[in-house]
Amino acid sequence: MHLNQTQTNEELVDNVTSSLQDSSSTPSLSLPGHIRWVSTAIIAVVLVAGVVGNLLVPVVVLRGKRSTPVYFMTNLAIAHLLVLVICVPTVLVELQSTPEAWVLGPFLCKARPFVEYTAVHGSAASLLVVSLERYVVVCRPLHASSSMTRHTCVTALLICWGAALLSSSPILWIQYSSDALFLDGVRRPVCLTDLQPLWARLYFVVVAVVFFFVPLLLLVALYGNMAAKLLQDTSHLGITGPNPHLRTRRQLVLMLALVVFFFFLCLLPLRIFLLWILASPQEDILALGMEGYYTLLYFCRVMFYLNSALNPVLYNVTSRRFRVAFVTICCVRTDRRPLQSDFFTSFTKREVECPQNRLPLKECGSLENKDKNIARKFKLDHSSS
Repeated sequence: MHLNQTQTNEELVDNVTSSLQDSSSTPSLSLPGHIRWVSTAIIAVVLVAGVVGNLLVPVVVLRGKRSTPVYFMTNLAIAHLLVLVICVPTVLVELQSTPEAWVLGPFLCKARPFVEYTAVHGSAASLLVVSLERYVVVCRPLHASSSMTRHTCVTALLICWGAALLSSSPILWIQYSSDALFLDGVRRPVCLTDLQPLWARLYFVVVAVVFFFVPLLLLVALYGNMAAKLLQDTSHLGITGPNPHLRTRRQLVLMLALVVFFFFLCLLPLRIFLLWILASPQEDILALGMEGYYTLLYFCRVMFYLNSALNPVLYNVTSRRFRVAFVTICCVRTDRRPLQSDFFTSFTKREVECPQNRLPLKECGSLENKDKNIARKFKLDHSSS
């Protein structure tokens, strides 16, 4: 049996496709029309909206102060742009080609899965790091003075991408291009995933655990604790009065929680489908039939690529000032003053609070100095009298 399949976002899922073709009484040399055109339309919209949105994100955020979240948001935008620019166009070509034939050459055969895995692993690690930073600020405010500086932020991002590149490098050996004889008797180039070695199969399981399920559990725990702490702080507002810093932190946590939620939601179908392919006997996979198999496959792929276009939408939904800045950039206003959203500036302030008046540490110090000045003035006035 030839493994005449093109790669997918998780390359090995197509290893069964030739068997699906063999199970049909007649050769199938084109995708069902509804799968082809619906998938093409959705992915094309994702490509255009994602490229425009992710290009505008750094333009908007870099007009303000260069704070920790600005670096992480720019980092995520770059990761999504890599997927959108390098990987998504190959899917559009694939949808219009003979199923399982690879017409884009051996370089892209290896490059597409490598870029996809690198972007996903780097994004997961980056989300974990920025969420840990938020956890310290919200739940361990006394340690917030040692929170991430620009140098620490850049170092953390370099480590994240170094780990992503290293963990994705086995794809370059697992994936390869070849020629295969199709059911119509024509030999065509194909892009294959070599799953014969045990280490190759274990690799896909390990990266799913390390870069998906473990970060998911950790992030659920982190945001659960942050939500509980913010609810607890909110209950004290009747005593302490309105606190703009608490409101800002709530907005930040909400924004990051939504980004994390949709990141894992969009990647979950493909991960589940991949693990099912690995664990299921071939008979169960063949039972799907050609149409069922490709319907599931392209649903998972559409969800995967949709994640790359969602973040700009989430930023606009969760921040009014980001929406204003976004519209200002799109309308090309001549006003070049820095635009800062409410969640950009909050990362630039030390959010350690005084135990009683719940003011930032800087303001605590200013009040203390003010009290000393008042006391000194009172003594001078009293002595002169």
